[in-house]
Amino acid sequence: MGKIFGLGLSKTGTTSLHQAFKRLGLNSVHYPHKKEIFVGDFGWVDGHDAVSDIPVAPYYPQLDKIYPGSKFILTVREVGEWLESMQRWWSQPARVSDYMIRMRIAVYGVHAFHADRLRYVYQKHMKDVTEYFRNRPRDFLVFNICGGEGWEKLCPFLDRPPPGGNFPWVVPGDKK
Repeated sequence: MGKIFGLGLSKTGTTSLHQAFKRLGLNSVHYPHKKEIFVGDFGWVDGHDAVSDIPVAPYYPQLDKIYPGSKFILTVREVGEWLESMQRWWSQPARVSDYMIRMRIAVYGVHAFHADRLRYVYQKHMKDVTEYFRNRPRDFLVFNICGGEGWEKLCPFLDRPPPGGNFPWVVPGDKK
């Protein structure tokens, strides 16, 4: 089997997905801080089973070619809730590194919260990813963790038994 890539944008359940991967025994990395991403070098992925969040989300066509046989999971969330969560997250400047600013500009086109721009990017990303994988149901899963989906949807897609216990719902920095 190839790799597993979480293609959801930040605040769509990517941390929960990462924790689920770990519970399934996968070597997973969430929001990797790899400057090589900016020049299209994904060799660092080789050391992992699963990778998620915006450092890989927009690069699905390249990753699909480099890692044939991979699985791609698009985490989604209702756009209004997503924008509220993004506003809370982006209003915490102490958490923002130079790498994060650079990544936000690369993915969202802005480094400060701008609702209209973020809504556009979110909707375009969802449309583009879904269209790209439209005829590949064995390779692509739309997964709404924030809407309550969990092991019952993820494990059959990955052809793995559920590990037992509740699905890990993690909400780092997203609390009011």
